[in-house]
Amino acid sequence: MKLCKDIRLGEKVSGKRFELTWKLKHNRPSGSIYVVVLPEVVPENLMEICAYEELRRKKQYGRTVIAAAANKSEAIEVVRALIEEMYQKTGGFDVKSFMKL
Repeated sequence: MKLCKDIRLGEKVSGKRFELTWKLKHNRPSGSIYVVVLPEVVPENLMEICAYEELRRKKQYGRTVIAAAANKSEAIEVVRALIEEMYQKTGGFDVKSFMKL
């Protein structure tokens, strides 16, 4: 997986930043982690939430991860906070430029 430099983490995984980012970079198993990635199938979407293990099984290693969370509800909260922050700072919804990708 490709990780954005300013990867956002949910509260439950924020204490494991080094371990989690290492596992994501090296495509290692990481339990029930959910990741927020840039859209691939529908480019009009801002972001996609996927189970990390599902991406690993499908060998979608080229996806760009912009956030990670312990479960799906936490991932939804991370996306909500990202969209709110992005709109407040830029007045728009350009995820790539906001995350400096």
